[in-house]
Amino acid sequence: MFTTQEHVYSWQEFELISLDFLKTEERYLFLIGDSDLREKILSFDDVSLPDLDLIQFFDLHLLEKGELGIREIHWRISNLLTESSVIVLLMGALVRVQVKLAKKIHTRYIFMLRRKRSLMSLMRQFALLGIAIPHYIEPRKSPLVMSRSFVRDLLEFNTAGELSLERAFFALARTANYKCVRISKYF
Repeated sequence: MFTTQEHVYSWQEFELISLDFLKTEERYLFLIGDSDLREKILSFDDVSLPDLDLIQFFDLHLLEKGELGIREIHWRISNLLTESSVIVLLMGALVRVQVKLAKKIHTRYIFMLRRKRSLMSLMRQFALLGIAIPHYIEPRKSPLVMSRSFVRDLLEFNTAGELSLERAFFALARTANYKCVRISKYF
């Protein structure tokens, strides 16, 4: 993994770093922001890296809305529901109740569990770093891990440098052509 030694603050800095990165054989570019996180990320070997195009490490405040209008508490509650053994037991009992609303709640819960399991298998060991939120990238300064193809496409997408680095990766991630995850509450 190709890593920066310091924060990247501008599109011009990113362009220079990206060109250096693309000259190497490395699969991922890691733009650091936190030295503790850097140590954790660099401790993973290439096999344990998830097959994703963009991983953002950014934590919103609990009641803060993201750029797409969803509050961070939504993801924390979803994570709590899918990890709690008490909730699993309640859902098991709820499915036995022959009420339309109970079936609807149970179906929704099963969908949440499937999404969580598929995301966990995709994230591999990176899932241990925090709450993985698929496709909800925030246009904020933060540590990022980017694939070669994402970096290459990002350079093509913003050739004139009209967008800031944050707006450029946010806009490209929103096209839904890339596998992107934001890791919230990382530790």
